[in-house]
Amino acid sequence: MATVTEDIKDKIVILGATGPSGLQLVQQALAQGYQATALVRNPKKLEHIENKNLQVIQCDIMNPMELAKHMTNHTAVLSALGYPGLSIWPITFYEDSIKSIVLAMRNANIKRFIGITSTYSKYQSIYPFMIRYLIRPIISRTLDSMFNMEQYLEKECQDLEYTIIRPPGLTNNSIIEQEVKVCENDYYFPDQSTVISIPRANVARFMLDILKDNKYIRQEKVLIIQHSLSVCSPYLTKFFSEHDASFKILSIFDPTYQSQLPNNNTNDYSVIVILDGPQSAYEDDIYPYLKWEKSFLAAQLTLNTPILGICLGVQLLANVIGGHSHLGKYGYELGYVQYELTAEEKYDLILSKVFEKQQNRPLFIMHHRDSFDLPPNATILAYTTNNYIAAFRFGSAYRAQFHSEATFSEFNEWIQQTLIVILDGPQSAYEDDIYPYLKWEKSFLAAQLALNTPILGICLRAPLLADVIGGHSHLGKYGYELGYA
Repeated sequence: MATVTEDIKDKIVILGATGPSGLQLVQQALAQGYQATALVRNPKKLEHIENKNLQVIQCDIMNPMELAKHMTNHTAVLSALGYPGLSIWPITFYEDSIKSIVLAMRNANIKRFIGITSTYSKYQSIYPFMIRYLIRPIISRTLDSMFNMEQYLEKECQDLEYTIIRPPGLTNNSIIEQEVKVCENDYYFPDQSTVISIPRANVARFMLDILKDNKYIRQEKVLIIQHSLSVCSPYLTKFFSEHDASFKILSIFDPTYQSQLPNNNTNDYSVIVILDGPQSAYEDDIYPYLKWEKSFLAAQLTLNTPILGICLGVQLLANVIGGHSHLGKYGYELGYVQYELTAEEKYDLILSKVFEKQQNRPLFIMHHRDSFDLPPNATILAYTTNNYIAAFRFGSAYRAQFHSEATFSEFNEWIQQTLIVILDGPQSAYEDDIYPYLKWEKSFLAAQLALNTPILGICLRAPLLADVIGGHSHLGKYGYELGYA
């Protein structure tokens, strides 16, 4: 006689079974021998499917007690639920339905859930132009609700074994008999070699495939802490994707995330990467979330979680281990900067690999004006030629002041946001009475010089800067200089 476990091991619940993706899921599940229970609003839409292993039940998806009654003695819930049409008003369908589903699953003692949302459920500034300004605005209400559903699962459903599939555009084409590209992370941004659509049939097959194993359930993640939209690190995300490493991007500057910060002592992350940002590590009063970040990093260091800090991340970690971050004594370091390696670097298994291709005089992108001091138990691995600490190690953490994660286009944007260029004009620097705005310009430049902001003054603006720093501009004694001098 079969046991209860053997009787129910192939029994699954399918939600959204009457939609185009749900129909594919029902048909393929039956073809693979599953016993499927389809909980639907309109059973008539499935009357054309005659199969002894299919049970169709009319049910209200928003009634968790009714759902739970029909979920009992099943092993998993697969959802292809979708919101019909477009809306100019906010919708809550996905977050409302998942709360009902989760409550029902808990009452029915079901742990496994597989659902579908979208590649672009979370807005990111690095999306392609067409996605940001055409496609996403049209379906933004749906995508926002999907994102809220994902956040609910992540924050409130750690007792469940859930997988969310984020396909690109869905088509009704026949199944593609080739390898489906899978990227396990929070949000994947397809490159030019990746198609932007996939048949619903392939998504349904993938859902049933992962139901058979635990490959995509609650795996360890890399946590990437992001401090600005302008620092998104496509090199890092591409690296983790290519190496099948699951990652989560925590946009700590976004108020939405500040109410959903992870527990300090969580062991959910196998690696933590702290990116750069416009903040300074000592600006806790301006950016209160930096206080949480420092306490989180301190706890993770105690747990020996591997941590990589980049630029601002370096300065935050220096504070955490007992060092002191401050405005740099030697001004801005901006551009490709040469490093001097310490003797300790030669024995470091990780940093020695980073530097070996550049022999003993490595050049890396540098973009900072803040620096830090370290406690004696930290190991310094490299200095810049300006005597700033460029890399150090402390326990399970590595810190790199240089930007190995930055693309050239990113660095170009940072330069544009950092460097002030003052062009020539017909005015004279001493003509404040004629051109009152020169007074503002001088006060602005004086303040920026105090902040060590790089400034390039051309022609007129050279005497203007001379006035600012205590010099004196005047009519030249030797007349016009005109031509190649």
